[in-house]
Amino acid sequence: MPGGVLFEVGLLQAIAIFSAFVAGGALTVLVLKRFRPDFLETEAERKLGRLKVMFEDAIAAIDDGFVLYDEEDRMYICNEPFRRQFGKARTILDKGLTYEEQVERLAASGIVPGIEGKEAEFVQSLMQKRHSEFGLTKVFQTHEGRWIRQRDKKTSAGNVVGLRTDVTELKERELELEEAQKQAEAAAKAKSAFLANMSHEIRTPMNGIMGMAELLEETDLDEEQRMCARTVVESSNALLSLVNDILDFSKAEAGKMTVTSAPFDVVDCIHGAATLLAPNAAEKKIEICLDIPENQHAWFLGDQGRLRQILINLLGNAVKFTETGFILIQLREKEADGGLEFRVRDTGIGIPEEKLGTIFDVFEQVNSGSTRRYDGAGLGLAISHKLITLMEGDIHVTSTEGEGSEFVFALPLPRCDAKREHREPLSDDFPEGLRVLVVDDLEVNRVILQKSLGSWGAEVTLASSGKEALSILREGRSFDLAILDFQMPEMDGSTLLTLMREIPHASQFPVVLLSSVDVGLDTQKVIGLGFAANLMKPMRAHQMKQTLLRILLEHNADKTGPQADVGKSEFDLGALRILVAEDNRTNQLVIRKMLEKHGATVEICENGKKAVESYFQRQPDIVLMDVSMPEMNGHEATRIIREFEASTGKPAVPILALTANATVQDREQCLQCGMNDFLSKPVRKGVVLQKIEENLKGRLTLVVGDVEDEEQLCSRAAKGA
Repeated sequence: MPGGVLFEVGLLQAIAIFSAFVAGGALTVLVLKRFRPDFLETEAERKLGRLKVMFEDAIAAIDDGFVLYDEEDRMYICNEPFRRQFGKARTILDKGLTYEEQVERLAASGIVPGIEGKEAEFVQSLMQKRHSEFGLTKVFQTHEGRWIRQRDKKTSAGNVVGLRTDVTELKERELELEEAQKQAEAAAKAKSAFLANMSHEIRTPMNGIMGMAELLEETDLDEEQRMCARTVVESSNALLSLVNDILDFSKAEAGKMTVTSAPFDVVDCIHGAATLLAPNAAEKKIEICLDIPENQHAWFLGDQGRLRQILINLLGNAVKFTETGFILIQLREKEADGGLEFRVRDTGIGIPEEKLGTIFDVFEQVNSGSTRRYDGAGLGLAISHKLITLMEGDIHVTSTEGEGSEFVFALPLPRCDAKREHREPLSDDFPEGLRVLVVDDLEVNRVILQKSLGSWGAEVTLASSGKEALSILREGRSFDLAILDFQMPEMDGSTLLTLMREIPHASQFPVVLLSSVDVGLDTQKVIGLGFAANLMKPMRAHQMKQTLLRILLEHNADKTGPQADVGKSEFDLGALRILVAEDNRTNQLVIRKMLEKHGATVEICENGKKAVESYFQRQPDIVLMDVSMPEMNGHEATRIIREFEASTGKPAVPILALTANATVQDREQCLQCGMNDFLSKPVRKGVVLQKIEENLKGRLTLVVGDVEDEEQLCSRAAKGA
């Protein structure tokens, strides 16, 4: 109970006792009047008079409003603060009137607004509240706008003692604080909306920069020009990474960042993060060390993607701020309260003691002055802190300037059992003489795979790029199995597989996709691309072995593919009419060049209204629809097209969303309005071609050219991927 209320209750009790004492004095006088009349005029009367004066003085001295009603609910006495609270209605407070009579006078006075013609209902309502809420502390507003806190208490004699405290200033402050909170919340939402909008606005011109740079790389350039174009692409990628961080931060600020819970291998997650940062560390001759107990239980329930994001942020900072020495990642289970504890320690520059308290603040950097040595926006640690908090964990840092730092975070992740497939156990032995082609741009991954496969008896051939892999295959070398990395520079795994299948002796053996956790390909999509399976990085050795063995057992070795001449091949869009709805002129130019280079007939419309008109007139084979456009946006245009198709029975034309908004909610909105797929800006040519092929269900054809242009093919296909 609040202190103010306790005081009021105590005061009421004291007044009740005092009132009883006064009543006792009156009783004494009555007794004396019967047995000693002469005494009444003397001592007893004087005593009663003194008690009455004391009682009235005590009431008058109370700063709060005070009122006393007798057992018949008639007002016996009230003080001046009580009368002041009634303002103009104080004339109703005549002594001897019942509470109900006072209310009736108040209703009839015309002072209370809004009750004209409803005076009886007003009186009835107040009387019901008096009985139903009696004894409760409540706050009400008077007809003059004052806020009053009311508390009534009944005495043993049946009298009612009431206190009325003017809390107008307190209430106004409370309302001000509520309004300030609303304004703060509105400001936070506005800030988040601003950041999200800025992300959109930045992505739009970036689409033009990155698209044109990629197209420029495909032209005949000298070494200096090619270096300049590559620098533009790399710088754009760095900027895109920053924009993604800003988007994550805006989602966190808006309370829209979410985490999931699913079984995952925490050891693999740590290995994956370390593997991703290993090349950056190697460039600085820094060794990343893992300290994970040999018997560590691996499977836990949690959000693997978010944990990976946290680890990458911490490891990325460790690599950035460490010039010599090592980086150590430790994993331990917490025996006391369960969960996991992660430690990331480095031998870097350290953090000054005065900065430790703000290191997790937004946009905070150890050296934020104009002379700072290290780039970055200072969002990584802030986002990691929010993610850990969202996962009900905690993080802290210890550091010594010049010696290094250690970040420790704990997550309450419960143990779980690994998902097991109910199949017959497989042999642990690989087929003798198994020949495996491994294609991965990261040397550390190639080394790991070579060691694992070699220890199982396989003959391993390594390629660092799609171009090198195609060269090996075109030399006539054959393989029983291939493992392709999905995300590689110049040519991704999907494009490489397409080109491999054109080579007769490489058209049938099983190919496994090697991808990171954030590629976003489900099993069905992987199979649809032509892969036998998808191995997630990093793959535990025994899991990879069992997967590869099963693929080999299920593979039909007698299956042969069609014979074709080896030569130049690329997607032929010459038979396609493609409608592009895009209001940005730079993006129009980029997309037109991407598509026309492959022979497509492209029509550009600068808004949704014109796109709908063009669709009615020319019936395109596929539509690339920008979401944010003037006059009519992409969602509305798509709905009109889908309604027309439904009413006429025409087949649905594939519509692919083009948007600079990259959230899950944006994707869902696009799909809900009838779009088939989602392309996030900045768009890459290889992704655009892949999406077109997927949504046209094989209508794209491959053009076979001359063998002598093989090198040119490889270069062009790789850059177009």
